Amino acid sequence: MDIYKDDNNTIIIKGSLVVAEIETAYPKLEPLLEQVSNSITVDLVNVEEVDTAGLQLILSLKKTAEESGSFYIKDLSNPLKEAIRVSGLDQVLKENMP
Repeated sequence: MDIYKDDNNTIIIKGSLVVAEIETAYPKLEPLLEQVSNSITVDLVNVEEVDTAGLQLILSLKKTAEESGSFYIKDLSNPLKEAIRVSGLDQVLKENMP
């Protein structure tokens, strides 16, 4: 999994958002979250695979961002769209997605 911030302060996550990768995601995300403003935008278009741990990570980002600002998902991959729909999280994230 690759996590970085682009020039527009968008956090980009590429690869697999699965339980085996999530443990390494948090140390990568923490410094990036400290660098962005109160509004957090994430680009998830290159997420190839996701499980419930990955969905939990997205919800955690949403909760953290909304404590002091806003959360927006810039784009989603098809596997992630399907996982969000099947899990019922589309209702929770509907205001945050394109």
